[in-house]
Amino acid sequence: MGEAFEAACKELHGAGKAEVVRKLIAEQIIGAASRGELDPVRLRTEALNWILNHPEIARGFALNEM
Repeated sequence: MGEAFEAACKELHGAGKAEVVRKLIAEQIIGAASRGELDPVRLRTEALNWILNHPEIARGFALNEM
């Protein structure tokens, strides 16, 4: 899970530094892992897809944190 988390944050460039965005990524990865997904690439992809499907949430948090 740690590998997937770091890769997802790195993919988000500046937004991945915002603490709230990092928390959202972690929550998505933990949720996917609790449902049985263990592949780091799929965990990362699922977290990033969630962010992409909810840009208004992620953008709002990123702007507030920066």
